[in-house]
Amino acid sequence: SSWEMQGHGAPIYTNFQYPFKVDPPNVPDAMNNVGSYQTTLTMPPEWAGRRVFLCFEAVSSAFHCWVNGTLIGYSQDSRLPAEFEITAAAPAGAPCTLS
Repeated sequence: SSWEMQGHGAPIYTNFQYPFKVDPPNVPDAMNNVGSYQTTLTMPPEWAGRRVFLCFEAVSSAFHCWVNGTLIGYSQDSRLPAEFEITAAAPAGAPCTLS
């Protein structure tokens, strides 16, 4: 689900044209919603010694990825997969905050 489907901003779907006027370098004021996600989880203790990756299968714009306050990566390829190794920032068996 997207944050737009949770009542924040307006859902946009298009498979053939931009949903706004393309006018670089100007950004449309009416449709420039910004949001932040944050969640906490615990990596399983049995993952100790393994490499751990976080994969975003599609994000509608640019984003930064933080794990336990450490910047892990940045991507701006809209709706394309982005993958980051989080092994060092997310120790097995310990709480982990993703934002």
